[in-house]
Amino acid sequence: MPDLSDKHTLIIRSGNIHNFSQILTSQLGDVTKLHFGQLGIRSLYISPKWISLKAEANQIFELVIEELPDAVYEDLSFEDVNIAKARNFINRSSYEENPDDEKNEVETTTLADEPMKKQDVNELLLLNLANNKLKSIKNLKYLSKLRELLLDGNQIEFIEMETFAGMKKLKKLSLTRNEISRISTKDPTNFFALEKLSLAFNKLKILEIKNWEMVQLTQLDVSHNQLVQMDAATLDQFVSLEKLAMANNSWQCEWLDEAMKGINGAFVSLEDSQETCASEQYDVKGFCCSYFHQVEDDPVNTLDRIKRIEEANQRLKADMSKNIDSFQKDWSTKWQTLQDRAEQKMKPYREMEEKMLKDDNSKTKKAVKDFEALIDECQKLLDQIIAANAKNKEYTQKFTNLFHATLAEKNKLMSEMSKAAALEEEIKKYEVSVKAANN
Repeated sequence: MPDLSDKHTLIIRSGNIHNFSQILTSQLGDVTKLHFGQLGIRSLYISPKWISLKAEANQIFELVIEELPDAVYEDLSFEDVNIAKARNFINRSSYEENPDDEKNEVETTTLADEPMKKQDVNELLLLNLANNKLKSIKNLKYLSKLRELLLDGNQIEFIEMETFAGMKKLKKLSLTRNEISRISTKDPTNFFALEKLSLAFNKLKILEIKNWEMVQLTQLDVSHNQLVQMDAATLDQFVSLEKLAMANNSWQCEWLDEAMKGINGAFVSLEDSQETCASEQYDVKGFCCSYFHQVEDDPVNTLDRIKRIEEANQRLKADMSKNIDSFQKDWSTKWQTLQDRAEQKMKPYREMEEKMLKDDNSKTKKAVKDFEALIDECQKLLDQIIAANAKNKEYTQKFTNLFHATLAEKNKLMSEMSKAAALEEEIKKYEVSVKAANN
């Protein structure tokens, strides 16, 4: 180990250190800022005095973090006082569950007649552990001073938001490209300073946000998940939200349509969209959604599925009727406007025609030019009429496709019911034959 006296920053670009232990850390002197290259680190001890740590692209599956006491004592004098139990918890976050991960050591200490010094706390402000092998991050809760936490590209499957609740100054939290399928927030939790939150490229299906109190949140990224909806009708609770990314999910159309109304009303900038949707999906302001969702592990039987589809179909019919009425009314108004404009364009033509019969040749030339300009304008008007008519056909075709998709789904489910009934009949016959054979 080189001489690190009077050094506060350490960069190790290459090498091979599987276990960055507390013993090794004790040799780093006054270093508080560390940046590790690809060293093959598997277990990492985080010193309470460090303020910045970057260890991307290693093999870290275990973190060792000291739980330091919350209580702070100052200006107190003791005489003949024995502290019988001074606990030092070493908490580990490991690849496999291990009951020995948490160690309690008890010491007996005698304090002299001096004021008790202020207890240490974990000073870490920045932690970047992107592209490692972390699965559990529960003991990160002891890093209460964190302002930026980057955990992209790990193997995290489940998150408890309470882990971050004590980080009162945390401004940026990034959990992109993990395996997260669920995020739990049991009680209302205030994230006082959080401004940027990224959950992109995970496996979330439903996002529970009701208990998130994030008044400073300006950027939220939930794109590239499997999200059907969130457990709140709108995102109004994020009063400071400025940028939102939510494309490439499996949104439910009714929830998405309602959420988009609130988003547009709050002047939130949508950072992404989808150019095309699958044949069975629909476009709601640049985001793809579906009216029907079948979850793979959903235990409901076929009859329940048919009932849900019938209910969704009824809602869809009502929505279609409403949209068609609105479209027809809007189309009628636009058509009348186009007719009025065409009539206004033809009026000067008639006047010019009359003048051409009376005026001399110079005026006739001018009238011809005006007439040519009029023809160009009329052509543009005709193009608008053709485009509007094409849009009407496209809209009609969209709802026709939806009807056929619904009918096909229902026929498929009825076929499943028939197969199930036939199988049940075969089972009964088999049972009868078995009983007859036994007799």
